[in-house]
Amino acid sequence: MLRIFLLEINAIRLTKFTNGEIGIEFIWMDTENPPSDAIGWVSKKK
Repeated sequence: MLRIFLLEINAIRLTKFTNGEIGIEFIWMDTENPPSDAIGWVSKKK
């Protein structure tokens, strides 16, 4: 968990592509200004 904190990773973005593959990105998300596709606890701050 500490390594994730040091890398400033606080979210995971999953993407499903048209060919059926699924992509995963480890990202930093601004909890005060979350992206429009945010779900879960952070989206409640909108």
